[in-house]
Amino acid sequence: MRGQGIGLDVGKALGGFDGLATYSRMLISALAEVDGSHHYHLYDLHSPRPDQALFRARFPGAPSHLSFHPSAGPAPGEVALFHSLAHRLPPVKPPRLVFTLHDLTFLSHPGFHTVKNRVETLCAVVEAACTADRFIAVSEHTKGQAMALLGLAGERIVVIPEAADPCFKPVDREERRSAVLRRLGVDGPFLLTVGSLEPRKNLGRLLDALALLPEDTRSSHTLVVTGGPGWCNRELHERIERGASGLRVRLTGEVPQDDLAVLYSCAEAFVYPSLAEGFGLPVLEAMACGAPVVTSSTTSLPEVVGEAAILVDPADAEALADAVGRVLADSALRRELRARGFHRVAEFSWQRSARKTLELYRALLGE
Repeated sequence: MRGQGIGLDVGKALGGFDGLATYSRMLISALAEVDGSHHYHLYDLHSPRPDQALFRARFPGAPSHLSFHPSAGPAPGEVALFHSLAHRLPPVKPPRLVFTLHDLTFLSHPGFHTVKNRVETLCAVVEAACTADRFIAVSEHTKGQAMALLGLAGERIVVIPEAADPCFKPVDREERRSAVLRRLGVDGPFLLTVGSLEPRKNLGRLLDALALLPEDTRSSHTLVVTGGPGWCNRELHERIERGASGLRVRLTGEVPQDDLAVLYSCAEAFVYPSLAEGFGLPVLEAMACGAPVVTSSTTSLPEVVGEAAILVDPADAEALADAVGRVLADSALRRELRARGFHRVAEFSWQRSARKTLELYRALLGE
């Protein structure tokens, strides 16, 4: 006999492969895997015309207790609990509501967001602050921000971290590596950074840092930037076109996850100098593929990487250049970071996160 119905927002999972999309897709899949006792009703809160075919493509072979509803949200009495996965709320308040907080940079760093994004996210979060039974924060850092900036009581917030998709693992087949790099126009040794072209990802400061590297290093390496088009980046594009850092820069745009795994596996270093993160999933993905990681010493990133990466102040171009230079010059350091990265990634899994999420559901449902 199945337990009570649980509603989930599948909207972002039907889109691309950014952080919110990955979180939604992986948590839904893991919940279906670890829990056969509840029926999960999926609704696309992000689209006025939910697409059943897109759901089947994103969740091939979905089990019978995972059903997609082509509606804007659950009807009254359809679910006993609804989990908002990506900063959207159902039009009708459910009996129980769980809301995931990914980050609060729209409050802590408003200049990093468009006005539309700030307004939409703030409205959803403020409404959730008044109506949600529990919040899930993806990191202790995000929980702390929620308490400080929203005034939420700590007992309303459960920390459940994200994890890397199992598809991210070392790609050793030379034919596969060569084919992907050739198709993406990547030639020779390269550094990799991942993220949409937006101010928060700090690509301008990374270019400042790379300009400080020795000329022979700059001339022999490419910086590969993988991610969506972003916003507020005209000056950045102009700088890249001028070749201001003295380093070749290759913008690949978003790439499929299989191709991204190849880039992580082949990069001499993964550099992620983000100014603010709620979690920072790309650093886990990179470590899962064996890339040595240099990342920021601020917000959630130290919590995620532990001692498996080199941490630097993202505002300090000289410190960033020194860290990257050390990794490129020291093969023993690269091997050590690779080994530490594999060990660290093993501490995170979507099955573990799904079980903790299910515990929260059951507590709220009185099961």
